[in-house]
Amino acid sequence: MEKWADKVIVAVHYSDSSESNRIIESLKVRDDEGDKLGIEKTLSREDVISDINNGVSYVTAYKSKESTDSESNYSKGKEVIVYTVKLRDYIKTERNEKTEDNLDEIEEF
Repeated sequence: MEKWADKVIVAVHYSDSSESNRIIESLKVRDDEGDKLGIEKTLSREDVISDINNGVSYVTAYKSKESTDSESNYSKGKEVIVYTVKLRDYIKTERNEKTEDNLDEIEEF
C-alpha cells in the first residue's frame, strides 16, 4: 500500500446528527504507516483542526465491503482540509460555503 497521508480518518461522530449544520465531535484516526494503518485512536475535532493547520496531512478511508474483521482493508477516500466559513473552521473534503463539517459518507460511530 502506498502511503496516502500522515493520518487516516476511518469514522466520525457528529455532535448532532441532523442533516444541516453537522459538527463533528470526535474522529477515529489511524496513522498511515505506509504498508498498513496503525492502531485506531479517537481524536477530538479540535485536535484534527490543529494538526491540519500545523501541516499534518489527513485523508478519509472506507472499509472494503468484503472485509469483516476489525483490521479490515480500507479504500482511500479524499484529502481532508480545514476550510473557514464565516470566521469558523470546518473539517471538509471539499471547499464550500456550508457552515458544517463534511467528510462525505464516512462511517459514523
